[in-house]
Amino acid sequence: MDITQISEREQLELLGRTLSSSAFMDVLERYTYDGCQQWKISPILAGLPQEVFSEALMNASPAQLEAFKHESATEPFQYQLILTCSEFGRRMEELDKMTASIENEIRQLDTTNIGREDLKPILKEIDKLAKAHEDLLAKIDRALSLAWNTERKELINRLGVAKEHCHRLLTTAVGHAMPQTGLYAILQTHLNKIYTDVDQESQVLQDEDPAIEALVRFAVWDLNDYALIGLLPEISNLELLKLGAEHSEQERLEQHRKILQIVRRHLKEYGLATVKDLKQAGIFSKKSLREYLSSS
Repeated sequence: MDITQISEREQLELLGRTLSSSAFMDVLERYTYDGCQQWKISPILAGLPQEVFSEALMNASPAQLEAFKHESATEPFQYQLILTCSEFGRRMEELDKMTASIENEIRQLDTTNIGREDLKPILKEIDKLAKAHEDLLAKIDRALSLAWNTERKELINRLGVAKEHCHRLLTTAVGHAMPQTGLYAILQTHLNKIYTDVDQESQVLQDEDPAIEALVRFAVWDLNDYALIGLLPEISNLELLKLGAEHSEQERLEQHRKILQIVRRHLKEYGLATVKDLKQAGIFSKKSLREYLSSS
């Protein structure tokens, strides 16, 4: 964009109000180092909408950031940074609300009938929220690098506090998938309730406990359940396994023991020997177990 023919400050400010972020960055790059035209950037900055300045700041190349630094001593540029700092505060409030909303959504999940596929949307939400925090942190970092050139301590301190707060939100509130912290840990703890939320401490399932002991928590405990879930594939006729009244209690117990051996063997073949294996496979219900077995 050619601004060489514009000489009035008011006209330059009006021009600033109409520029896109890319058009402004073009002006900045072309005229920052032009001794005759460089003064015109300040009035353009004075008219530039804050959201345009913010977008330009985020998308600026290293060369464009250097051009920005040449304007850092001017009042319009510093005013834009102050407005941008306020924008950061508003954005963090929005992200705080989004974090609280997702946490509430997690706590409302019905873990008794949740499938592995059902978890993907909420995990996508958390990942998206983490990315939003990372983007904001990157923008604050850019603003802070420019603020150091202003020599305005209050602005530098304000941006430094914003950076620290945003980083704390990212690492503790939103968290990380590995190792699990924040929302990821809250989700895992909620899902683990199927193994831990019992009346007596002795009933809590430990990671090293056999996986078959957890199946009862999924309402999987008899011959039909094992067959329907896919853990008795070699048995085509379940009726042949059912022992009637003519069989003794001992015979029925022995039959049940043999069936459990088959179930244990198949669980192990699927890599589900222990409760820990179930957790790592994302299995927290009959539905998620069925999905896992059918996809393996």
